[in-house]
Amino acid sequence: MRTSIVLATVLMSALAGCSSNDGGGTGGGGPDQGEGGSGQGGGGGAVECFEKKAGCVLPSDAARIESPVVSEEDRVLLARNNASFALDLGRAIPSENGNLVYSPYSISTALAMTYAGARTTTEQAMAATMRFELPQERLHPAFNYVDLELRKRAEGSSNVEGGGFRLHTANAIWSQIDLGLEQPFLKVLGENYGARVRLADFSVPDEAESLINAWVKDQTEGMIPQLLNKNVTPETLLVLTNAIYFDAAWHTPFSESATKPGAFQRGDGTSVTAQMMHGTQPETRYGAGDGWEAVEIPYAGTPVSMFLVLPAEGNADALAESLDGAALETIIASTQSRSVDITMPKFSLDTSASLKKALVDLGMGAAFGPSADFSGLIPGGGVQIQDVIHKAVIDVDEAGTEAAAATAVLIAATGAGFFPEPAEIVLDRPFFFFISDLPTGALLFAGRVNDPTAH
Repeated sequence: MRTSIVLATVLMSALAGCSSNDGGGTGGGGPDQGEGGSGQGGGGGAVECFEKKAGCVLPSDAARIESPVVSEEDRVLLARNNASFALDLGRAIPSENGNLVYSPYSISTALAMTYAGARTTTEQAMAATMRFELPQERLHPAFNYVDLELRKRAEGSSNVEGGGFRLHTANAIWSQIDLGLEQPFLKVLGENYGARVRLADFSVPDEAESLINAWVKDQTEGMIPQLLNKNVTPETLLVLTNAIYFDAAWHTPFSESATKPGAFQRGDGTSVTAQMMHGTQPETRYGAGDGWEAVEIPYAGTPVSMFLVLPAEGNADALAESLDGAALETIIASTQSRSVDITMPKFSLDTSASLKKALVDLGMGAAFGPSADFSGLIPGGGVQIQDVIHKAVIDVDEAGTEAAAATAVLIAATGAGFFPEPAEIVLDRPFFFFISDLPTGALLFAGRVNDPTAH
């Protein structure tokens, strides 16, 4: 089995506007190339609109900017800010058994597209919550730069030793027929996210959901066959979607014959018996600091890696509370090249949660209330975010990782040194995982493992 990660983010809006966006796609063997970006799928057989009807794609003059001019300072700041928001959100997302998997990249991208239409106090609240420090005119090109860099990871890497590598992203905006969106908003999404407008008839919710689910299924190569289930209502006017698909093999796979049952101590002190993998990563990085150890597990043929952060015994909660983007940067930067003997559990996690309360608690309440200002999205505004739904699943084994995730945002009308010997790290108690694109710092997936036997 190779590492396979899929993510879809959907923003569902009951807005007064018509739009669809399929873009930001990365190649590497994803769905067939479609409109509005690279490596994006056709989304259930949609065609250009000759007349306005559900399922068709509106023509657009806003071609994607393929070579955005973004300073190194802006790139670093975006990565750090997105990581800080991801860690804030990870602390706030409810979890039934202490396990969590989610996609910071997808959530941030989907909300950034929504942010393009936010104004006044709503814009300020979203920026503060999402840790955005760049002004909008620099923020969206920076997102574009990162997405285009991720596209490069997949180009020409299908025949690398150890298995292929594929990374594919796509964005979409789905608009109620005859809903008028602000042209500057569509221009921002078209140029920076590869957005095209797709039409849907939300007065028939089941049919609208079928269109969107077909697009998500296509973009995620069937890993997420149904993202929406009775989420669309007749009041829904706009849905923004993001999907990411990731498929890779470990640079050095674990041997299945070395996997044995072993004890894993959960956060409450009780133990479970998990299938513990064991192997030596000869070309990786390891580091240790005050209250933590960290190890990198690289993927084959790409500068994308999984980082595992193991808190000291009894330090998991304190470390979780202290982590922000800068702290995670420091942990990753402190790891140094060496051979590492790794013992860790195979695990399968899934998360399904509304992010509304978490986002409101983090300070984004203005976007969910009747006074929300999305006048940059539709003339006069008059809409608000209804809810944000996120679903994710991840499966980690000897060969790699298989995962899928989906997020829906609904918007409605208002009412350390040289090491001569191999290091050893035994992840037999709660730990955190991060899948990161090293050159850009983009955090593609993140989560924590408290009980590897609990799904």
